[in-house]
Amino acid sequence: MVRPPDQRLSRGASVLKLKDGTMATLFIDYRVTKKITVKLTVNNVLDELFAVGYQNAATIDPSLPRNFQLAAIYRF
Repeated sequence: MVRPPDQRLSRGASVLKLKDGTMATLFIDYRVTKKITVKLTVNNVLDELFAVGYQNAATIDPSLPRNFQLAAIYRF
């Protein structure tokens, strides 16, 4: 027998509510010469910590902390 959702939760099961978060990424490209471009990328600009996924209360996947990437691109 399948119980309605409200009855299943009333038997001691708990609900895990996660905080909503916004992942913002910023990138800047700068062309140094015709052949060289430099790119700076900042992931998680706001440096918020929130869950991006979970299996249960003991297994929560957190968001990555703020990080920076610098790349130099050379075109032949």
